[in-house]
Amino acid sequence: MAVIIKCNAMPPPTASGRLIAEAPRGNAWPANGDRVFVWTCETDGGDGLVACGMIMAVGPGNRGSTRLTIDPDGRPITTPLGKDDLMPFRDAPLGPPIVGLAKKLYFHAHTKIVSLDAQEERFLDERFGPSTTSS
Repeated sequence: MAVIIKCNAMPPPTASGRLIAEAPRGNAWPANGDRVFVWTCETDGGDGLVACGMIMAVGPGNRGSTRLTIDPDGRPITTPLGKDDLMPFRDAPLGPPIVGLAKKLYFHAHTKIVSLDAQEERFLDERFGPSTTSS
């Protein structure tokens, strides 16, 4: 399963390079090993889509939220995706993956964790370039 976490701006990565993000669960039940995309709220100083990686740990966060420990895959964003990119699609009828993402990210809670369908996952994945880390 793939999820996207819409969260406030995050602290810097841990010493191991992992990211810690938290938000209330929307329609998702994230688990270790799930693929995750990270979206930071632009209204709180974030940049929209910022990272992609693997969930390494799921645990309780503050005030009933869920905390995810994320191992980023090291790929840079080549095509940014922010609130302004989603705005024209927020009221659109069903259609391309950006419509589903606009409905999931633009409306309702400022922070949340929601499931992605396969088309939405592919759409987000295509916004990242090749890994800059050596194997």
